[in-house]
Amino acid sequence: MVRARYGSKEALLESIFGSELDKRLLPASDGDLQGLPWVLARVDHVTSLLENERELMRAFCVMSLEAGIGITSLRTWYARWFAGYEAQIAAHLRAGQADGTVTGAIDPDEEAAQFLLTGLGLIFRWTLGPDTYDLAAAFRVWRTRLERAYSARAVI
Repeated sequence: MVRARYGSKEALLESIFGSELDKRLLPASDGDLQGLPWVLARVDHVTSLLENERELMRAFCVMSLEAGIGITSLRTWYARWFAGYEAQIAAHLRAGQADGTVTGAIDPDEEAAQFLLTGLGLIFRWTLGPDTYDLAAAFRVWRTRLERAYSARAVI
């Protein structure tokens, strides 16, 4: 049945990840945000999912990490998805610099890359010890650091 509808197990996984990653990580409800509020809303949204749908998010994170490593055909798909997500982060940091919410002292491209690396690193750490590592708490701390580092205004 999977082969008839999707052609392969890999194509099924691409379909699931394609629709679910965007739905989970890029909610349509904040389309009016831009700049620093949009970037911080990414972290807030995932933190909320971690608090309210912990087991689903854990399964999703573990599947995503395994698919990117264990299923070669998904590596290209993930690379494209992450490149697009990173480009969105960079674009919003640039918009924030233009509207005065993000400091001009940062390089949006470098910060977008670091944003992804930090998020992935925190998620990987959680998959190693989900019962001993509070990922939602780590995301809240990360959000505070991002706001301080990115804000054009002093954040206390």
